[in-house]
Amino acid sequence: MVKPIAKPQTTTRAWFVGVLGTLVLGLAACGDPNGGSSADPASTIEVEETEEPDYKSKDVDPIRPDNVNAQVEDPGYGVSFTYQGAVSASNGGTVVTIAVRNDNDVTLPPDAFDEPTLETGNGGGNYSKVDLLQSNPEDGEALGGLDLPLGVGATTNLQYVFDTTPGALWDARLTIGNVVYEGNLSN
Repeated sequence: MVKPIAKPQTTTRAWFVGVLGTLVLGLAACGDPNGGSSADPASTIEVEETEEPDYKSKDVDPIRPDNVNAQVEDPGYGVSFTYQGAVSASNGGTVVTIAVRNDNDVTLPPDAFDEPTLETGNGGGNYSKVDLLQSNPEDGEALGGLDLPLGVGATTNLQYVFDTTPGALWDARLTIGNVVYEGNLSN
């Protein structure tokens, strides 16, 4: 019968002692030479937070783009708007989508500009205001304006539900911020 060769245990013990010694020396280096902790509970760390300047809009004349689908800069609010189009809302009405990009050096607050107004015309220059409907995002409807601050350089889509049909927007006027889109908005 052949005897199995026994594992030398000195190698395992030497390794264990080496690791243990390293840990003890490492932990000892972290301690205070006076026997205390190196972390002083009375010491404090000061963190300076730089405050971002407040957002401010300015009064400018209304801007009327020639092309309703072009990106339009609104210097009064420091944003760019792009009309995205109109579709039927799931629970009635029309969802109007407008992309907004924050061109400011500061974050755009959710209440930066008022809700848009939509008017439909009869082709003869007379316009009637269309009611803005309350949306219900739980039903998959449009959310409305900004619900959170918009970061510098960020773009998001704003969606508003109006009490009309997309076809009625063949002669319409949509005002958001200082931008007034006029013409066929039913695309």
